[in-house]
Amino acid sequence: MWITYFNWFIALLSIFIWVGTYIVWQRDKVIPWLDNKFGKDDPMPPTPKQQNNPLNIGENTKINYKTTQASESKKD
Repeated sequence: MWITYFNWFIALLSIFIWVGTYIVWQRDKVIPWLDNKFGKDDPMPPTPKQQNNPLNIGENTKINYKTTQASESKKD
């Protein structure tokens, strides 16, 4: 009966050795795949409603309101 357990032990040990060898030799392909599969996803960019500046033109951008209001009055 102990030979049966020994055979199972040898079979599992050989599987672990083969998997370990594959990971060592192919780690340049395996590690990025594991990171993509189980790693944390990048957060989605905020929608315009979630942003502080809905125009999304930058923090230090100055708006010339006189020109903007003049062009809006011409449209009406």
